[in-house]
Amino acid sequence: MASPMTTDVLERFWNLESMGVTQSDENIDKTRYFKDYQTSSIEYENGRYTAKLPWKLDH
Repeated sequence: MASPMTTDVLERFWNLESMGVTQSDENIDKTRYFKDYQTSSIEYENGRYTAKLPWKLDH
């Protein structure tokens, strides 16, 4: 059986090793936000695209 310290070190190692490979909750939230932004904030009308500013809500 591994000691708690060894388990902690291994967990931190695998978290470091998987950086950029696994998707974090923060990345999932950003992906969802950008998909929502694309569908609700970008419009094509009369041959032109208009887009709301993504950093200003209700603008």
